[in-house]
Amino acid sequence: HALLQDPELWLGAIIIGADKGGADERARAARVDADALWAERVLEMPLEQFFELWDKQPIFSGIENPLPRDFTTFDRTLAAKVFRNLSKGKQANLRPQLKALEQPPILFLAGEEDKVFSAIGAELSE
Repeated sequence: HALLQDPELWLGAIIIGADKGGADERARAARVDADALWAERVLEMPLEQFFELWDKQPIFSGIENPLPRDFTTFDRTLAAKVFRNLSKGKQANLRPQLKALEQPPILFLAGEEDKVFSAIGAELSE
């Protein structure tokens, strides 16, 4: 958003695994609903069970999370707020503005096994 608001302010941008926002209203509404469900799960499920379900999502390509999780410091209420308030379904579709931006140069990075975000980067580079 800052880049689009004032492109002359930036010499360049590095965007790491970021989404460009929802393209159609139906998909955005579905994402808001899905994130509301994750918010309910994080509040109600045992944390071990929640993270087991979270880690099985296709976006992680079956790659196991190697980092230890400290459930004693995990704030369920804050996590639920993040799911509800920062849902990708609430993000504006920035695709047209990003595609039209001629300056500054943008480097979009995604993991080689991250099919979703690699495709977004390829699309934006067109």
